Amino acid sequence: MERRSSLTGIEIKAIVDYLSQITGSYLKNFYHVGEFFTMSFSHGIGSRKELVILPGKSIFLTDRGIEKPEVPSKLAMAVRRRIKGSRLVEVSQIGMERVVSLLFSSEKGKFSVNIEIFGRGNLVLTNEDGIIELASSYRKFRDREIERGKPYLVPKSKFDLDSIEQMDIEIWKALTSLGIGPPYMNEVLGNTGLDPMRKLSEMSEEEISFLKKEILNLYNAMRNPTPVIYLQDGNYIDFSFIKLNYMKSNYKEFDDIMRMLEEYFWGFLEEKKGEKREESLDKARNRYLDEAKRMREMGDFIFSNIPALDLILDKVRKGLDD
Repeated sequence: MERRSSLTGIEIKAIVDYLSQITGSYLKNFYHVGEFFTMSFSHGIGSRKELVILPGKSIFLTDRGIEKPEVPSKLAMAVRRRIKGSRLVEVSQIGMERVVSLLFSSEKGKFSVNIEIFGRGNLVLTNEDGIIELASSYRKFRDREIERGKPYLVPKSKFDLDSIEQMDIEIWKALTSLGIGPPYMNEVLGNTGLDPMRKLSEMSEEEISFLKKEILNLYNAMRNPTPVIYLQDGNYIDFSFIKLNYMKSNYKEFDDIMRMLEEYFWGFLEEKKGEKREESLDKARNRYLDEAKRMREMGDFIFSNIPALDLILDKVRKGLDD
């Protein structure tokens, strides 16, 4: 079973509710650490929280020590210039999309840091008019463009739970549009016994009502998380914010969703560090091989030209003697 590597929309909703506890905090610093970011918040006297941002994967609070680069990246310096020292006034989610929006306010104005937790991920800073000022990655899509000076747009779902009867799509697509991806989708399908490939337009009113009831039950259960990590052969393979009946794997329970996410995704951070170390070793090894080749070629040249070099040296000595 392949290890899950990103959050669902319904999980992001729970995370946003949790992160509301750090609203009112001041941003002490922003760091760009390899392929992820961290924000250091100060909340009251001596209390500090570190928000870890893994674009395309996850976002969580931690109190673990994270090694920071001595020299900040250009992106980190640009973000600091705009929002360092600002007050976090709101944490929100755009619809049920996998985007967390952090609204900051200071004497410079209001800025939003939009964290995309889908696809390859992104971190996009916008002004109070929603215009893009900075991004960790600039891209152009069919229906939107991440570019300086452009309005920040997010691909929004066309459906919600109230309009589920009008959806002429398969059940699995409807659940995805409502933020219910695997493993929660499997739980809903297991409880209803419905075929995920069946179209909603083909279902009876009773079946639609039953499906909506299961979705609402899931939404309500997510308000009181009982987070777990699932294991296979001793390795982490999945997680959920509530214990799922359909998951038959061994599991590890947590009393806090942030602790669970920290535990699960810390492995990704360590993997990235390992990849960076391996990349540095490869570069060093290649430099050594190139230098060895150059020295070997120089030695071959000298050895093959010893007679000529002796003649030159002899002339130089005679010139000095004269």
